[in-house]
Amino acid sequence: MQQVINGFATPEATKSYADKMWAENPKLSPDGWRMLEDLTVAKIATGTYRMDGRDNQPQALEKALLSGLNLIDTSANYMDGGAEIFIGRILAKLIAAGKIKREEVVLVSKAGYIQGQTLDMYRNKPMSEMVQVNELMWHCIQPEFLIQQYESSCKRLGVEKLDVLLLHNPEYFLAHAVANHMEIAEAREIFYQRIEQAFTCLEGLCQQGKIQFYGVSSNTFGFPAENADFVDLAKLNEIAQTAAQTVWGRRKRPLLRVLQMPYNLLEMGVVSNVNTTARTFNDVEHVSTLELASRMRLSVLINRPLNAFSPDGVAYRLAEGATMPDISSEIAELAQAESLLPASELPRLSKLAPTLLEKTTDSLQFDHLKTTMLIPLLLQTITEAALSTEDAIEFVAIYQKVVAGLRLAARHQDGLRIEAVEKTLRNRLPQGVADLPLQQLALNIIASTPAVTSVLCGLRQADYVEDAVAVLENGDLPDVAAVFAA
Repeated sequence: MQQVINGFATPEATKSYADKMWAENPKLSPDGWRMLEDLTVAKIATGTYRMDGRDNQPQALEKALLSGLNLIDTSANYMDGGAEIFIGRILAKLIAAGKIKREEVVLVSKAGYIQGQTLDMYRNKPMSEMVQVNELMWHCIQPEFLIQQYESSCKRLGVEKLDVLLLHNPEYFLAHAVANHMEIAEAREIFYQRIEQAFTCLEGLCQQGKIQFYGVSSNTFGFPAENADFVDLAKLNEIAQTAAQTVWGRRKRPLLRVLQMPYNLLEMGVVSNVNTTARTFNDVEHVSTLELASRMRLSVLINRPLNAFSPDGVAYRLAEGATMPDISSEIAELAQAESLLPASELPRLSKLAPTLLEKTTDSLQFDHLKTTMLIPLLLQTITEAALSTEDAIEFVAIYQKVVAGLRLAARHQDGLRIEAVEKTLRNRLPQGVADLPLQQLALNIIASTPAVTSVLCGLRQADYVEDAVAVLENGDLPDVAAVFAA
């Protein structure tokens, strides 16, 4: 059985890690490092939303950890717990080999979603305050549930404790309440009462030495204040102070120290929407969420830096496109392999592929399709056909060539869709910067924004890690505001 990895990330070890990375790669810029409280972290971090160890993900995560990217963000529900298991396996391997130390790596996880195996546990015996968002997803931030999720996350990760635990999109309660005809004022009152209970629980975990800091990950921090599911950071700050006094028995700065929110070239609400308030010496000032976070000295993790949605809901991938591939030979090879399988009612990818080539509009859509349909179809096919290990390996290799080709076609569509935005962006950037790959520009613009601590990126492939390291090597952009200028 894998031995539990003890300890937290520490100020001394994370600084030593950064010094070691500089020594190994002198091209790294001093701008590439930030402080999450007293911990040194890279300004680009690994997000694990779609990571569970398949394909080349192990090599990518190892490369990230050995190249300077020492913050890993995950969640109890990512890949139905598979993300945490995968992270734990790679951490254990690298620590056992003496390549990294637990104290050098900042681990962030989140709790709140009830899906997959967790939903199976609670469907017939729900806890109080669980919210049924839909048939396949519930949500809860009740203290008993948070503790259970914390313990499960530690077990999957194989660690003694977490550095940061975040409430994961608690605004689901607000959306659910309003959809069920509750008045917004009443819904918000109940919502913030539940937040106080959760913060008191998380502050208690800090007091017990189980986590270092806590916070909130919300998709609605940047929404206009009048939106029903807007989460107000100023209100969270008040609640955290109450929770800290309850737990510690005295006035104390809360250990609410970390926020997570979406922000990218098309979704700028966290900086552009004046939706909350900050106390000044003798007054109250209306400010954006990111501005208030800066004044509160909070660490801010940004998600979805490359997957953007326009106001009309159109998805954009802020990365270099690809040449439209010709995968006719790959499809023919798969058709031949499928013809040798036993008769089945399952669809055949060789038959589906031409339609997918025609209908897929972007890589976001394709990645969802791959996770929800193509991979399950492959597993069902192998199981139903009762293939030997050798035959299964051969079939998977043929199948994956078609899947890879389909994703290149989706990336080609990404490039076509983003052409106008990319042209405008490059025209606003100084010489020497404008020619960098689009994904590096998109990441560095967000990471260069004042008050942003680290930008989370799904580093599932080695070339994605190389892009991230390139951003660490390039200094911060001096004038982010100019990029967003009308």
